[in-house]
Amino acid sequence: VSGQLLPALGRTACASTSWVSDSSILCTAAAGTGSVNASVQRWGIASSPGTTPAIEYAAPTIDPLARQNYPRNGAAVVSLTGTSFGPSGDEAQRLCLGATCSPCTDWVSHTAIGCSLGVGTGKGHDVVLEVNGKLSPSLAGVFTYDAPRITAVDPLLGPTRGLERLTVVGANFGASPPAAPFQGTVGGVPCLRPSSLGLEDGLDWVSDS
Repeated sequence: VSGQLLPALGRTACASTSWVSDSSILCTAAAGTGSVNASVQRWGIASSPGTTPAIEYAAPTIDPLARQNYPRNGAAVVSLTGTSFGPSGDEAQRLCLGATCSPCTDWVSHTAIGCSLGVGTGKGHDVVLEVNGKLSPSLAGVFTYDAPRITAVDPLLGPTRGLERLTVVGANFGASPPAAPFQGTVGGVPCLRPSSLGLEDGLDWVSDS
């Protein structure tokens, strides 16, 4: 049976090992994330997993965002820079905007990563990066989804008594029907609710555009 020392942090062997004494060895830790336990094996005998303290890798930090607003439909990747993003893209990295989290699928390095943007609305969301259970300090209230944008209306002409239906085309109306009815105005005058015309209020939303 080999007398070689086999120390490890979690499931990852130490990058290098130096024996010091019967009660001390030096381990050069490999790159990692999260919280792991140290272990040592020699002569085919492993240390007890319940007797070693946890080794804590540093939590990630993120730099101020280069871009702070994105479309509501989530069709974008948020690029982050900072520290301690992990040695690979397999470290359960997630971007959290408030209570909504989405995966980070474009790992670049320990200091750069791209994260899928979830569908959302509103402004003033906190930004947090999670790496293998470790949370970065929050960038408080910095993230905003794009405001609705109108590019066309149909019809352009209508009677003075009003229109039963005015179709508004644009972007960032939301990727799903809103929880509360839309509010709109024409010339500063609030639009009537569809229910006032015998229609269902939920039918006034069609799509994000």
